[in-house]
Amino acid sequence: MELSSASMDNDKDFQETVQEYISLAREHIEGLNIYPRDARRYPFDGVSLELVSKSFALSKACLTLLDAGLPDEAYGLSRSIVECALILRHMTRDRSRQSTEAAKFFSFSLKAMNFWLHHVRRFGDSNILLDADRLAKEWNLDTEKAIEFTRGWDDKFKTRAVLKQEHPLDGLHNPLDVRISQHAADYTHTSQFVHCSQAGIDNYFPDIGSPFRLKKSVGEYGEHRSHCLFIVLIYLHDTIRYVLFGLGFEDSSKLNKLFSDAFNSGVAASGLGLKRGHRLPCTTEQ
Repeated sequence: MELSSASMDNDKDFQETVQEYISLAREHIEGLNIYPRDARRYPFDGVSLELVSKSFALSKACLTLLDAGLPDEAYGLSRSIVECALILRHMTRDRSRQSTEAAKFFSFSLKAMNFWLHHVRRFGDSNILLDADRLAKEWNLDTEKAIEFTRGWDDKFKTRAVLKQEHPLDGLHNPLDVRISQHAADYTHTSQFVHCSQAGIDNYFPDIGSPFRLKKSVGEYGEHRSHCLFIVLIYLHDTIRYVLFGLGFEDSSKLNKLFSDAFNSGVAASGLGLKRGHRLPCTTEQ
């Protein structure tokens, strides 16, 4: 059934709180005046900062979809923010391997080029093939390695496994059982909406016995607006925290205070965060 007016008002208030957090978090991270170093020597600088920029863009996109009356689509998109945070969690878990993992992430783009070179050589016209051969020599590409692109950027990166492994920022506030529950709610469930599985399209089930009309999701079989807002808030914050940790910024107390205020506001508005086992994000300072 559709949301009550009270629930819609609460969600609207919480969305404004999340929007404010996004703005304040941007001011905070830009106020640090971080100067990225040469990515060839310090690959983590480039990878981490592009991931945090992407997470901000995804967060704003989710809120735009919510404003447009597309909560299920916002919910599916929010999984990408979870993915950004988990990639950074994996990279920063062991600082001695941080640069190696970041370089591996960077080099995956070459595997993508091998993959597309393979397809271009199968279907491209003569002019395109000339450009492809030039780029293949410039980048030392090899179509025999095209299949590597389908295996992911790191054989050891599995989202559930990443959450099962301990991270220096976990502290006492992010135990294993909570992390596993989070993966189920925030990654596995949102994946149903990414892949358009049945659970992800239930809200578009046609009205039996009535002339078919394109349907708008009104949460008849599941309402995900509040959960989407919590995901945006929690994983954007996690993304920032992992980046700052990896870059050597140890004190994030100001950022944590911004997050805690926003999180508590969301809990007060809906209670959903506590019901789903959400926690304050990865930090040893809370």
